[in-house]
Amino acid sequence: MTHDCPYCGDFVSGYHYCPEGEDRVAFECIDCHEVQDRDAHQMDVSGMAPQRCAQCTFARMEEA
Repeated sequence: MTHDCPYCGDFVSGYHYCPEGEDRVAFECIDCHEVQDRDAHQMDVSGMAPQRCAQCTFARMEEA
């Protein structure tokens, strides 16, 4: 998946070092399809982002 970097506007895939901002990782939530930006230090697995945003994760937990 590619997305616009929130700092430089370039199309990037996954992990991106931006000279105009910070290291970012972004992902599209598989439930609500919103693009979620996260600081690099919040990555769960190096180079991989989670599949669901926090709101959708909590909603799934409530359903269980």
